[in-house]
Amino acid sequence: MGNNIQRWAFEQADSDLALLPERFLGKPFDLERYLGTWYEIGRFPLSWEASCTGATAVYAKGPQPNSILVENTCLLERGRSFSRKAIARVNPRFQDKNKLILVFNDELPSDGPADYWVLDTNYANYALVGNATKTHLWVLSRKPFLSQCVCLALAQRLEHDFGYDVSKIQWHTNLIAACIGHD
Repeated sequence: MGNNIQRWAFEQADSDLALLPERFLGKPFDLERYLGTWYEIGRFPLSWEASCTGATAVYAKGPQPNSILVENTCLLERGRSFSRKAIARVNPRFQDKNKLILVFNDELPSDGPADYWVLDTNYANYALVGNATKTHLWVLSRKPFLSQCVCLALAQRLEHDFGYDVSKIQWHTNLIAACIGHD
């Protein structure tokens, strides 16, 4: 019975994801359509985000062509907010505009310029963001939530299409975590 439920969940996830607007893969990435506010639904663990909840990323047009201003904000314990600002530029080593280099503008420890690759997005609902070494990952949404089945379908896509270990994702709600089999 468990296999039937799991198979149904994956079939339902595929049909729910099919209802989303077409994703950009195979088409040029549109940096302008990506601008705006995104809510973090899940991520791989990062030391500077360890105690963050309710994270958002706001992207605005940057000072140079093919650049964006980034402001990541989250809530810490006792309701205090924490923000980091950065600038991201299209990586000139690649023809794809979805492969950016991000540099934070603060004094916090950083590994220097970091890959910021928009792996997949439909601009209106979700974005999957990672890096070349698959050590960073964010699942983003235009709203502060995504349905269970969409999250399942996105996790499945991350694993099968991009080779990410989805068991490492820290989901931000129990509802979503239950959808993909996490406690």
